[in-house]
Amino acid sequence: MFESENLKSEIIGWLTEDDVKAAEITIGSSDFQLVLSNAFGLGLEIDIAKPKGKSIIVFGTKLQNPPAVQQGFMSIDDMEKIRTIEALKRDLIKLGVEYSISDNFSTVMIVKELYLQDLTRTVFMESLKLVRNAAIFVISILSEKLATEQTATPPHSHADLTSPYG
Repeated sequence: MFESENLKSEIIGWLTEDDVKAAEITIGSSDFQLVLSNAFGLGLEIDIAKPKGKSIIVFGTKLQNPPAVQQGFMSIDDMEKIRTIEALKRDLIKLGVEYSISDNFSTVMIVKELYLQDLTRTVFMESLKLVRNAAIFVISILSEKLATEQTATPPHSHADLTSPYG
């Protein structure tokens, strides 16, 4: 249905039109994979991949919780740990993303899959920004709850964003 090279070129074109820079990396399990470093000026790294043999695009980011957040998590009692994780899971489900939270709470992965049959520029950019927003949400909630001295979101400015999507 979609030829990978044409699909990749179209996606790179969409990103370029919105002044989002992408670097391509080679992964054997993907037809192509793009990495957005400092995505939207927020200090986030977001991957966009087309897995081999699948008709989906996968958006993903892996958040490394800073030591202050990990220490804050370890310092709360077991019931509060459960409530914190369960509330975070419910909120991520409500946002419409998939997630993976490591046992020691050092990482939180956020993923969104988009079927190629639904692919338009608008749906693509909305999915990309959903992953970005979910990451900002996680950072903000964890910083607020577990490390009050941490910055809630990475330093950024929206002044240079001209995207019609957001």
